[in-house]
Amino acid sequence: MELIAALFMWLFADMMKYLGKVFIWSMKAMWYLFTWPFYLLGWFLKNKTSASVEFYNLNGKKIKDMNGLEYEHAAAKWLVTQGYHSVAVTPASNDFGADITAKDKNGQVWVFQCKHYSAVLDNTPIQEVVASKAHYGAVYAGVIANSSFTKAAQQLAAENNVKLITLK
Repeated sequence: MELIAALFMWLFADMMKYLGKVFIWSMKAMWYLFTWPFYLLGWFLKNKTSASVEFYNLNGKKIKDMNGLEYEHAAAKWLVTQGYHSVAVTPASNDFGADITAKDKNGQVWVFQCKHYSAVLDNTPIQEVVASKAHYGAVYAGVIANSSFTKAAQQLAAENNVKLITLK
């Protein structure tokens, strides 16, 4: 009888060690199962294609208080912080649809149209910047605005590979 009790205790203890390992493994699996969406969300928010930042010009003015020309210069400074070089603001008139020209880290030419409006933007700035690519010999185009874009504008931008950036 003692032999059977000892055997039972040994088997029970061995089984409990196994179940403990399974329990720990299952808890780790549950941790990864429930936390990966948050890691993915964090990565997406960090690497999203459109930027949304509050920016100030050299005088400490908030973007909402700037005029159009000041906004173009603030956007040009922001592009430099994002790794663009040879950033130049085009003349205020006769700019052929681009307010800023720049080169990315690979030396590719970009053109940007800046819009400092309080209303939602339609297709117009996308059409203007796409037309300016040929004039400036640009490979890529973008629209920098302090407001949002209509669904049609977003669709047109996606179809023409135009980067939409929001600087508020």
